Amino acid sequence: MASGATRAALALVCVLAAALPFQAVAAAPPPQICDFQLGFAALHDLIPDRVGDCVSDETHNPDNGDALQETTGGLLVWRKADNWTAFTNGATTWINGPCGLQSRPNAERFPWEQGGGCGPTQGGGAQGGAEEFVGSWGRHGFGLDINADGSATATWRVYQWCTDAPEPCDELQDNSILPGGHASIEFHEAGDGIARGAVSDSSDPSTLAGSVTMKLQQYGMAELDSDAGVSMTLCGPHFLELAPPYVIASAPCGA
Repeated sequence: MASGATRAALALVCVLAAALPFQAVAAAPPPQICDFQLGFAALHDLIPDRVGDCVSDETHNPDNGDALQETTGGLLVWRKADNWTAFTNGATTWINGPCGLQSRPNAERFPWEQGGGCGPTQGGGAQGGAEEFVGSWGRHGFGLDINADGSATATWRVYQWCTDAPEPCDELQDNSILPGGHASIEFHEAGDGIARGAVSDSSDPSTLAGSVTMKLQQYGMAELDSDAGVSMTLCGPHFLELAPPYVIASAPCGA
Protein backbone atom coordinates (compact mmCIF):
# COMPACT_ATOMS: atom_id res chain seq x y z
CA MET A 1 0.00 0.00 0.00
CA ALA A 2 1.14 3.53 -0.72
CA SER A 3 2.42 5.53 2.18
CA GLY A 4 0.85 8.81 3.24
CA ALA A 5 3.77 10.76 1.68
CA THR A 6 3.34 8.98 -1.66
CA ARG A 7 -0.40 9.66 -1.71
CA ALA A 8 0.26 13.35 -0.99
CA ALA A 9 2.81 13.58 -3.83
CA LEU A 10 0.40 11.95 -6.31
CA ALA A 11 -2.34 14.36 -5.30
CA LEU A 12 -0.02 17.37 -5.89
CA VAL A 13 0.92 16.10 -9.40
CA CYS A 14 -2.77 15.80 -10.31
CA VAL A 15 -3.48 19.33 -9.10
CA LEU A 16 -0.57 20.78 -11.11
CA ALA A 17 -1.54 18.84 -14.26
CA ALA A 18 -5.11 20.09 -14.05
CA ALA A 19 -3.93 23.67 -13.69
CA LEU A 20 -1.54 23.72 -16.66
CA PRO A 21 -4.11 24.17 -19.50
CA PHE A 22 -5.75 27.07 -17.71
CA GLN A 23 -2.39 28.74 -17.13
CA ALA A 24 -1.50 28.40 -20.85
CA VAL A 25 -4.79 29.99 -21.93
CA ALA A 26 -4.44 32.80 -19.44
CA ALA A 27 -0.89 33.57 -20.66
CA ALA A 28 -1.87 33.96 -24.38
CA PRO A 29 -1.88 37.67 -25.41
CA PRO A 30 -5.09 39.08 -26.88
CA PRO A 31 -5.14 39.37 -30.71
CA GLN A 32 -4.25 42.75 -32.25
CA ILE A 33 -7.34 44.32 -33.84
CA CYS A 34 -6.83 47.10 -36.41
CA ASP A 35 -8.11 48.24 -39.80
CA PHE A 36 -7.55 50.78 -42.57
CA GLN A 37 -9.69 53.90 -42.81
CA LEU A 38 -10.45 56.47 -45.56
CA GLY A 39 -7.33 57.38 -47.60
CA PHE A 40 -5.26 54.60 -46.07
CA ALA A 41 -7.94 52.08 -47.07
CA ALA A 42 -8.01 53.49 -50.62
CA LEU A 43 -4.23 53.28 -51.04
CA HIS A 44 -4.13 49.81 -49.53
CA ASP A 45 -6.73 48.64 -52.07
CA LEU A 46 -4.60 50.03 -54.93
CA ILE A 47 -1.42 48.14 -53.90
CA PRO A 48 -2.52 45.52 -51.35
CA ASP A 49 0.44 43.21 -51.91
CA ARG A 50 2.89 46.01 -51.10
CA VAL A 51 1.06 47.57 -48.16
CA GLY A 52 0.17 44.24 -46.56
CA ASP A 53 -1.95 44.01 -43.38
CA CYS A 54 -2.19 46.63 -40.67
CA VAL A 55 -0.04 46.15 -37.57
CA SER A 56 -1.67 48.89 -35.48
CA ASP A 57 -4.34 51.55 -35.81
CA GLU A 58 -3.68 54.98 -37.30
CA THR A 59 -1.87 57.48 -35.07
CA HIS A 60 -1.08 61.20 -35.47
CA ASN A 61 2.19 63.08 -35.18
CA PRO A 62 1.56 65.94 -32.71
CA ASP A 63 4.34 68.05 -34.27
CA ASN A 64 3.03 68.28 -37.85
CA GLY A 65 -0.40 66.64 -37.78
CA ASP A 66 0.58 63.83 -40.17
CA ALA A 67 -1.27 60.52 -39.82
CA LEU A 68 0.80 57.34 -39.62
CA GLN A 69 -0.04 53.64 -39.67
CA GLU A 70 2.37 50.71 -39.55
CA THR A 71 1.76 47.74 -41.83
CA THR A 72 3.45 44.43 -42.48
CA GLY A 73 4.92 45.98 -45.65
CA GLY A 74 6.03 49.36 -44.31
CA LEU A 75 4.40 52.64 -43.29
CA LEU A 76 1.32 54.53 -44.50
CA VAL A 77 1.48 58.33 -44.20
CA TRP A 78 -1.11 61.05 -44.71
CA ARG A 79 0.69 64.36 -45.18
CA LYS A 80 -1.28 67.22 -43.69
CA ALA A 81 0.84 69.81 -45.57
CA ASP A 82 -0.46 68.76 -49.01
CA ASN A 83 -3.34 66.39 -48.13
CA TRP A 84 -1.91 63.41 -50.05
CA THR A 85 -1.56 59.81 -48.93
CA ALA A 86 1.63 57.79 -49.36
CA PHE A 87 3.12 54.41 -48.53
CA THR A 88 6.81 53.58 -48.16
CA ASN A 89 8.63 50.30 -47.72
CA GLY A 90 11.83 52.09 -46.72
CA ALA A 91 13.27 52.38 -50.23
CA THR A 92 10.35 53.30 -52.50
CA THR A 93 7.38 55.60 -51.94
CA TRP A 94 3.98 55.20 -53.61
CA ILE A 95 1.85 58.37 -53.61
CA ASN A 96 -1.85 58.59 -54.45
CA GLY A 97 -1.64 62.24 -55.50
CA PRO A 98 -2.86 64.72 -58.12
CA CYS A 99 -1.30 62.71 -60.97
CA GLY A 100 -2.78 59.37 -59.90
CA LEU A 101 -0.83 56.57 -58.25
CA GLN A 102 2.92 57.10 -58.72
CA SER A 103 6.07 55.57 -57.26
CA ARG A 104 9.55 57.01 -56.80
CA PRO A 105 12.72 56.30 -54.81
CA ASN A 106 12.51 57.82 -51.32
CA ALA A 107 15.33 60.26 -52.02
CA GLU A 108 13.64 61.77 -55.11
CA ARG A 109 10.64 64.10 -55.49
CA PHE A 110 8.01 64.61 -58.18
CA PRO A 111 7.77 68.12 -59.69
CA TRP A 112 4.28 68.59 -58.23
CA GLU A 113 5.72 67.99 -54.75
CA GLN A 114 7.88 71.06 -55.37
CA GLY A 115 5.22 73.31 -56.86
CA GLY A 116 5.36 72.01 -60.46
CA GLY A 117 3.02 69.88 -62.53
CA CYS A 118 2.75 66.19 -63.30
CA GLY A 119 6.00 64.74 -64.54
CA PRO A 120 8.91 62.44 -63.71
CA THR A 121 10.94 62.60 -60.54
CA GLN A 122 13.66 65.24 -60.23
CA GLY A 123 16.58 64.24 -62.44
CA GLY A 124 14.41 62.13 -64.74
CA GLY A 125 15.39 64.24 -67.76
CA ALA A 126 12.12 64.02 -69.67
CA GLN A 127 10.97 67.08 -71.58
CA GLY A 128 7.73 68.16 -73.21
CA GLY A 129 4.06 67.79 -72.31
CA ALA A 130 3.66 64.03 -71.86
CA GLU A 131 6.35 63.24 -69.27
CA GLU A 132 4.20 61.08 -67.06
CA PHE A 133 3.20 58.96 -70.05
CA VAL A 134 6.64 58.34 -71.56
CA GLY A 135 7.34 54.71 -72.40
CA SER A 136 5.78 51.71 -74.12
CA TRP A 137 2.07 51.00 -73.64
CA GLY A 138 0.08 48.22 -75.13
CA ARG A 139 -2.65 45.64 -75.22
CA HIS A 140 -3.19 42.55 -77.35
CA GLY A 141 -2.71 43.63 -80.97
CA PHE A 142 -1.97 47.29 -80.17
CA GLY A 143 1.19 49.17 -79.13
CA LEU A 144 1.87 52.81 -78.31
CA ASP A 145 5.37 54.25 -77.79
CA ILE A 146 5.48 57.77 -76.30
CA ASN A 147 8.71 59.76 -76.45
CA ALA A 148 9.96 62.36 -73.98
CA ASP A 149 9.15 65.23 -76.38
CA GLY A 150 5.48 64.21 -76.58
CA SER A 151 5.69 62.54 -79.99
CA ALA A 152 4.27 59.04 -80.20
CA THR A 153 3.84 56.17 -82.63
CA ALA A 154 0.99 53.67 -82.51
CA THR A 155 0.82 50.33 -84.35
CA TRP A 156 -2.02 47.81 -84.34
CA ARG A 157 -3.37 44.72 -86.02
CA VAL A 158 -6.31 45.22 -88.38
CA TYR A 159 -6.91 41.44 -88.61
CA GLN A 160 -7.15 41.18 -92.36
CA TRP A 161 -4.30 39.89 -94.50
CA CYS A 162 -2.89 41.82 -97.43
CA THR A 163 -3.31 38.68 -99.57
CA ASP A 164 -7.06 38.91 -99.06
CA ALA A 165 -7.85 42.62 -98.63
CA PRO A 166 -6.65 46.10 -99.62
CA GLU A 167 -4.74 48.34 -97.22
CA PRO A 168 -4.80 48.78 -94.33
CA CYS A 169 -3.91 45.12 -93.92
CA ASP A 170 -1.55 42.93 -91.92
CA GLU A 171 1.38 41.33 -93.69
CA LEU A 172 3.28 38.16 -92.82
CA GLN A 173 7.00 38.58 -93.41
CA ASP A 174 9.76 36.20 -92.25
CA ASN A 175 7.36 34.54 -89.80
CA SER A 176 6.55 37.93 -88.25
CA ILE A 177 3.32 39.89 -88.51
CA LEU A 178 3.66 43.48 -89.72
CA PRO A 179 0.60 45.34 -88.38
CA GLY A 180 -1.39 47.27 -90.96
CA GLY A 181 -2.48 49.97 -88.55
CA HIS A 182 -0.06 52.78 -87.72
CA ALA A 183 -0.37 56.41 -86.69
CA SER A 184 1.72 59.35 -85.53
CA ILE A 185 0.51 61.31 -82.50
CA GLU A 186 1.66 64.54 -80.87
CA PHE A 187 0.78 64.93 -77.19
CA HIS A 188 0.85 68.66 -76.45
CA GLU A 189 -0.72 68.91 -73.00
CA ALA A 190 -0.57 66.87 -69.80
CA GLY A 191 -1.83 67.49 -66.28
CA ASP A 192 -3.81 65.85 -63.48
CA GLY A 193 -3.11 62.42 -64.96
CA ILE A 194 -4.51 63.26 -68.42
CA ALA A 195 -2.57 63.75 -71.67
CA ARG A 196 -4.16 65.35 -74.73
CA GLY A 197 -2.91 65.30 -78.29
CA ALA A 198 -3.79 64.83 -81.93
CA VAL A 199 -3.20 62.23 -84.63
CA SER A 200 -1.11 63.71 -87.45
CA ASP A 201 -1.51 60.75 -89.81
CA SER A 202 -3.19 57.36 -89.65
CA SER A 203 -3.37 54.38 -91.97
CA ASP A 204 -6.64 53.33 -90.31
CA PRO A 205 -8.76 56.37 -89.28
CA SER A 206 -11.51 54.06 -88.06
CA THR A 207 -9.26 53.17 -85.11
CA LEU A 208 -7.22 56.34 -84.47
CA ALA A 209 -7.98 59.79 -85.85
CA GLY A 210 -8.43 63.40 -84.74
CA SER A 211 -8.00 64.33 -81.09
CA VAL A 212 -6.61 61.82 -78.61
CA THR A 213 -7.01 61.68 -74.83
CA MET A 214 -5.08 59.38 -72.54
CA LYS A 215 -6.08 59.13 -68.87
CA LEU A 216 -4.02 57.33 -66.23
CA GLN A 217 -5.72 54.52 -64.32
CA GLN A 218 -4.67 52.51 -61.29
CA TYR A 219 -1.97 49.83 -61.44
CA GLY A 220 -0.02 51.59 -64.22
CA MET A 221 -2.79 51.38 -66.81
CA ALA A 222 -4.40 54.09 -68.94
CA GLU A 223 -7.53 54.63 -71.01
CA LEU A 224 -6.97 55.83 -74.59
CA ASP A 225 -9.77 57.55 -76.50
CA SER A 226 -9.85 59.22 -79.92
CA ASP A 227 -12.33 60.98 -82.17
CA ALA A 228 -12.63 57.70 -84.08
CA GLY A 229 -14.83 56.53 -81.23
CA VAL A 230 -12.51 53.74 -80.10
CA SER A 231 -11.76 53.45 -76.37
CA MET A 232 -9.21 50.97 -75.05
CA THR A 233 -7.32 50.11 -71.88
CA LEU A 234 -3.54 50.02 -72.19
CA CYS A 235 -0.95 48.58 -69.81
CA GLY A 236 2.08 50.81 -69.30
CA PRO A 237 5.76 50.30 -68.58
CA HIS A 238 5.15 49.97 -64.81
CA PHE A 239 2.08 47.72 -64.93
CA LEU A 240 3.88 44.57 -63.78
CA GLU A 241 5.52 46.55 -60.97
CA LEU A 242 2.34 48.18 -59.68
CA ALA A 243 -0.40 45.62 -60.30
CA PRO A 244 -1.12 42.89 -57.74
CA PRO A 245 -0.96 39.28 -58.98
CA TYR A 246 -4.72 38.85 -59.26
CA VAL A 247 -4.96 41.87 -61.59
CA ILE A 248 -2.07 40.63 -63.73
CA ALA A 249 -3.71 37.19 -63.91
CA SER A 250 -6.95 38.75 -65.18
CA ALA A 251 -5.06 40.07 -68.28
CA PRO A 252 -6.82 43.47 -68.44
CA CYS A 253 -4.89 44.31 -71.62
CA GLY A 254 -5.36 40.95 -73.28
CA ALA A 255 -3.24 37.83 -73.37
